[in-house]
Amino acid sequence: MKPNVKWRYSVWIRLLYIIIFVIVLGELFFNNYSFFRIPTTSMEPTLFPGDRVLVTNFTTGDIVHNDVIVFNMPFLKAPFDSIVFCSDQYLVKRCIALPNDTFEIKGGFFRVHGYKGLLGNMKQQKLVSKGIDTVMYNNNQISVFQAENKFWSVREFGPLWVPAKNMTVVIDSASWIVYKALIEWEQKKKMHLKLNKVYLGDSLINAYCFMEDYYFVAGDNLPVSVDSRYWGVLPRSFIVGKVAFVWFTRRKETKNIEWKRMFLKM
Repeated sequence: MKPNVKWRYSVWIRLLYIIIFVIVLGELFFNNYSFFRIPTTSMEPTLFPGDRVLVTNFTTGDIVHNDVIVFNMPFLKAPFDSIVFCSDQYLVKRCIALPNDTFEIKGGFFRVHGYKGLLGNMKQQKLVSKGIDTVMYNNNQISVFQAENKFWSVREFGPLWVPAKNMTVVIDSASWIVYKALIEWEQKKKMHLKLNKVYLGDSLINAYCFMEDYYFVAGDNLPVSVDSRYWGVLPRSFIVGKVAFVWFTRRKETKNIEWKRMFLKM
């Protein structure tokens, strides 16, 4: 029993030295890494609550489909017709759609026009296709993004064009409500419809050029994930970075270290 205890102690000390070395190296020479703790179950089975992950800070446009990203939390505000962005809480989700993508959900499955690969957790999408989504159906205080105006749901959603920086969208009586919250956030002005015409503040508009790139994100554990399906697309400026790998994880029930998941790459 004693040799086994000594071996575990030795491994733990070595691991601690490696972690300290990575932190110091990153801070002194690279300064483009951060460390985060996974807060919720929304990314299971990829990431579990309490997992410690290394995040490469987001400084370049290198995010691609299916990347796991860390970002500041966008909150919905009653009556769910606008978005409040804040910076005091971080979440982790998977990037499903990029700027200038056209995204939709068909029968519960994610689709991006022109993209041939798989998107997100297919097993969980199969559950949603069968009508399983506890966030939508068990919580009366939250609704799918644009459900009231477009009759969208977690099984039939979109198509939604994801805004891209310096790209223009036509604004009319049908499209303005979809992008209302984003435009108001960028311009710090209110939009309204009058006599079937759209106004931004006091100005009549029929098109809008976006100032930021946006992303559609979703959790791997879809039935418990409050993500872009509910609160809309995520601004680029709120993305912290991409998850590189898990550097420490411990089983919640037994408190034992999960050695097989150590340094698991995303």
